Amino acid sequence: MSQRAFTVAEQAIRARAPRRSALWSLLPLVALVLIDLVVSLAIFVAAYKLHHNSPMFIWKHKRSALPIGVWDAFEPYFTLMLFVPFVKLYALRRYGLYKLRGEFSFSGDFIKIFNAVTLAFLILVLIAFLFRQGFAFEGGHLKLLDFTYSRMVFIYDWLLSMGAFWAIRMIVRVSQILVRTSQSNLIPTIVVG
Repeated sequence: MSQRAFTVAEQAIRARAPRRSALWSLLPLVALVLIDLVVSLAIFVAAYKLHHNSPMFIWKHKRSALPIGVWDAFEPYFTLMLFVPFVKLYALRRYGLYKLRGEFSFSGDFIKIFNAVTLAFLILVLIAFLFRQGFAFEGGHLKLLDFTYSRMVFIYDWLLSMGAFWAIRMIVRVSQILVRTSQSNLIPTIVVG
């Protein structure tokens, strides 16, 4: 009899619990991927700016929203910057940092972030080494550039990525804790006796 009462009570709780649509469940993941994409590009640009402190883009007017070109010194980095978001998103996904369900630990997330950022760093250095020359389009033809990348840009990128992705994941995890505790306070406790 008590088992039947427990089953009926459990069904009543599930009926009152709000049902999530597939879109609503996917929305936090999509937002996290977009944030990681923007942050990875911004970090690479900031790493270049920290090391070189030179202009990167050519602007038509100071108030224009989009640049009209890229400075010669930044052109090889711009080519490499096209790979940066894909490499970093792959590394974050590879180490399970887009799994938002289930248990987690802050130290486990830190180790995963360290591994993912280090993997992305190594892949980007490998890409930079393999495509050291870079390329540019001039006069309708593909022109190879003879160029070597600064290693400090990659080190700054690694350090900034560690801090930024750790901060983003901490915000996500704290918000998960808050949501889970607020949901657990809404469900009444069932005493089977």
